[in-house]
Amino acid sequence: MRIVTKNYLLKKLSTSDVNKNYLKWFSDKKIKKYIDSSPKTIRNLQSYVKEANSNPNTFFWGIFKNKKHIGNIKIFEINYKKKIGRLGILIGDQKYRNIGISKEIIEAIKKFLIKKNILKLWLGVENNNIAAINSYKKSGFLKFKSNKKYIYMKCNLITSKMIIGGAQLNSNYGITNFRNKTQSKNETSKIINILRTKNLMHIDGAECYKFFRNDKIDILKNFKIDSKIFLEEISNFKKLKIYLTKKYLKKNIKIETLFIHDGDNIFKNSYEKKLMILKKLKKEQIISKIGISIYNFEILNKIISRLNVDVIQLPYNLVDRRIENFNNIISKSKIQIYARSIFLQGSLLKKVKEIKNLATIYEKVRKFTKKTHQSNLDLSLNFVLNNDLVDKIIVGVRNSQEINKLINFKFVRKKIKIKFTKNEKYFAYNPSQWK
Repeated sequence: MRIVTKNYLLKKLSTSDVNKNYLKWFSDKKIKKYIDSSPKTIRNLQSYVKEANSNPNTFFWGIFKNKKHIGNIKIFEINYKKKIGRLGILIGDQKYRNIGISKEIIEAIKKFLIKKNILKLWLGVENNNIAAINSYKKSGFLKFKSNKKYIYMKCNLITSKMIIGGAQLNSNYGITNFRNKTQSKNETSKIINILRTKNLMHIDGAECYKFFRNDKIDILKNFKIDSKIFLEEISNFKKLKIYLTKKYLKKNIKIETLFIHDGDNIFKNSYEKKLMILKKLKKEQIISKIGISIYNFEILNKIISRLNVDVIQLPYNLVDRRIENFNNIISKSKIQIYARSIFLQGSLLKKVKEIKNLATIYEKVRKFTKKTHQSNLDLSLNFVLNNDLVDKIIVGVRNSQEINKLINFKFVRKKIKIKFTKNEKYFAYNPSQWK
């Protein structure tokens, strides 16, 4: 039972991993401060590892960096019926504390647990351990109760995979927006406030989106955003650093991923210099990840094999399944996959009579949902989320009702098969043809 992240290896601990270095962790004052009881001898520690490994309601991994054991992560008190487990994480090696390990490890664990149909996590943390509390918040955990000593936090693993689409904010985006109605500033503010209370604080944006062209985006304080930039705009490191710092970082808005917007054209330009600029931004912690946004799947192999990027954003939905042709190469890489257009610009949720192929697509989906007693929303979400290679999904919302539908969505671990014609598929791949 091994899990490989970008920087670490998680593997099931055995008694052979128990040594003096491991035992030494528990004499550390900072660790003792937050642990009720700790092993005193090698034998005590071996017994602890054996007990954890023999418990059917526990997953227990050691965290390794370059073959060095630096910490542990445990999912225990698992209730398979309620699909919930408790999280415990310990970074024993002082050298690796406070550098963001927990976030990377927890994200990898989430994917594993969803495969096992465990969809919620909870934890307890001492209320004076501010660093840990903030770290868990970044991983999607919310406080649900507390006492004099502990804060208890929980995380919905499915909703934590959701990134809110920014194209609809203060805009008339979407093919199903028949009235061509632009969201008012008041509606946008209301949506942002609801997202904040629900801890859905990751938004997919772009410098060309209407909302993000507005300098008054202070409302996104403490949010993390993904942004997109065109290749031609990546030319001067200093100017780009100043621009991003002024617009986002000084307003306490974190840039999670900066995507190359026109990724389909990346090999037609002097991409090496442009990627170097982005890598420098990452090194100086202006951005956390480098991404590429694509429509054209013909270059996907080339991107994965030649470019050292962190994330690829691409379309994926019930009709557009091109990504599935690349499952093997994606699974062997450490690149994260963000899926967009999961509702096909809303056409999978609402019938578009004016466009023939979209109307027939919707009708096939409607018949399937009627047969399986699901909504179009649930079906569309379940289809994409059942692909374990998808790390995040981008979903647009227009009001509070749509946010509630997302939060209350019920994940079903089941593959969905609906057949579409070549014309329908081609139409889905080419939104430019919809006019």
